[in-house]
Amino acid sequence: MTSKDSTIESAWARLEKLRPSLEEHSQDHLLRFAAELSEAERETLADELASLELEKVAKIFKATTSDVESGSKKDDRLEPLEPSILGSTLRDGYLSAGWEESGLVEIGRGKVGGASMCI
Repeated sequence: MTSKDSTIESAWARLEKLRPSLEEHSQDHLLRFAAELSEAERETLADELASLELEKVAKIFKATTSDVESGSKKDDRLEPLEPSILGSTLRDGYLSAGWEESGLVEIGRGKVGGASMCI
């Protein structure tokens, strides 16, 4: 057995060890194309899959889909904002590069979010 074979077995062994947990959370499809990956890619895949918090992801998914299952949707409770409280740095003519930079930094930190919607 060569060193290369040992590495492949190691990656395969790690992926197979993860399989039961992936199956339990209906995520085993993530292994579907593992055979087509290089050794390094399989190692990376094993690392990434091992770092997933599948229980937490499943809990969040269930919480976000519970409204749909109950027949109620958050969208049904949303209403448009009053025009008097809306603003636009472009439309109102005071675009600030500093604001844009600060906004991007805070979005990157996960402190704020932004949405853009078109009708």
